[in-house]
Amino acid sequence: MGGLKSYLDFLTEICVTLMVRKPQSDDSDEDQPELPPPPKKRRKASSIPEAIRYDKYDHWPIRTDIPNAQRCKMDGCKKKTMFMCSKCNVYLCVTKSTCFFNFHGK
Repeated sequence: MGGLKSYLDFLTEICVTLMVRKPQSDDSDEDQPELPPPPKKRRKASSIPEAIRYDKYDHWPIRTDIPNAQRCKMDGCKKKTMFMCSKCNVYLCVTKSTCFFNFHGK
């Protein structure tokens, strides 16, 4: 961390972090309404709050149905991939590289 953020960036990061669904305990009420799924809009890899990117919860590689492969968003990787993170909505390599795991680990 250690950097300075604008107040707007700080508030945006907090709002996005709070909107993401967190795991619930087994004794939670069944009557509580389920939160809506996160938006499917792709985000820049740099715009994903660290609290979400590194939370190690519910990040799954999913194969997309788009006709063209997209460039992997891991810094330094130039490969193209058809897989994206189900939570972060960014394209990341999953075969023959460790971009998916490196992106979500510090």
